[in-house]
Amino acid sequence: MSFMETPEIKWRVRNSPQMSANQLADYMTSSERRRETIVRDAKYQSVVVVSYYRAADVAISRFLSDPIRNWRVIHQAMADLQKKAEAPDVKPGTRERLLNNMEALAAFERNYNSLGLTGLRLTPIHGAQPKTPLEGVKLSIALDFIVAGPLNEALVGGLLFELSKGQSPKTAPAKARLAAFAQHAATLVHMHVSQHLNSFGAPSLKLCLWVDVQRGVTQSAPRDYRGLMDNMAAACRVIARSWDDADPPPGFDPRHARFVP
Repeated sequence: MSFMETPEIKWRVRNSPQMSANQLADYMTSSERRRETIVRDAKYQSVVVVSYYRAADVAISRFLSDPIRNWRVIHQAMADLQKKAEAPDVKPGTRERLLNNMEALAAFERNYNSLGLTGLRLTPIHGAQPKTPLEGVKLSIALDFIVAGPLNEALVGGLLFELSKGQSPKTAPAKARLAAFAQHAATLVHMHVSQHLNSFGAPSLKLCLWVDVQRGVTQSAPRDYRGLMDNMAAACRVIARSWDDADPPPGFDPRHARFVP
């Protein structure tokens, strides 16, 4: 009797159009050629990417959930990551991921005062969150926190962290692109809050935040969010029409893929 070895899963292939908030914001601020790559990566998702910064995300969530916001939470998480990275049997890719999580936590501590998080009333969100549909595309806007308004105002918002590594823009076009990216991402936070968290209060543009930890940028949903939403809705119609035609990435092997709705 022979047993078939189960192939290692390297890709999660989405049969129906789905994107994260950051992917759609990236799409809205990219060239046509780059847009093809974004759609491809959204459809053929590397399983490594899914939880790459989970360790940093968990530590930051614990820190911000602590009423006194004790920095020992962050320092202990960094020490744990360092110890794991120095283990003699750790694989190179795993070591790189551990060190990048450490770098994200160091950036969070370094940029904390400029991120504007002091004084915010935050409630962590645990578990799966509902998808937010937009013109045929299911958007995954996985908020990290619910943001409550002042005690005397029934307002609500949400906070979405971006933890990935990136250089601060140097040129005027690069700075403009980052600003546009942040505005689109914060607008999607506001859309998610408006659809799924309105029972907590009136959605507030000011409390719907996209936070780029490593670049030290916090963006609230802009006043002209409706225009951005119209443009993103039009873009989603294009994405939905082109989804089935997206080419797989180099080296893709369906035997190492899991196909999901």
